[in-house]
Amino acid sequence: MIEAYSPADAAKCDQKALTDCYNTLLLQGQGWNPESFAPKSHYMQCVRKAGCENNAMNMTQAQKEAMAKQYNTSVGTVMESYSRMNAKW
Repeated sequence: MIEAYSPADAAKCDQKALTDCYNTLLLQGQGWNPESFAPKSHYMQCVRKAGCENNAMNMTQAQKEAMAKQYNTSVGTVMESYSRMNAKW
């Protein structure tokens, strides 16, 4: 599952742009919370704009289902795991 967490394209990921965007959010009072990882949250918009999506974010539903099957779990559990890893990142 670590491969799916890694940036989909490390060369494309602009970490400075992501950091700057996140710092702006913090200065605007949008602190770190579980909702930060909702697909349409401001933070996730920063992630996408900076090109730092992880492979799990870019998976199709069929790919998510295949991964869940590989680990004998549900898609919801897999995606929740990625949300938790993001929160620690």
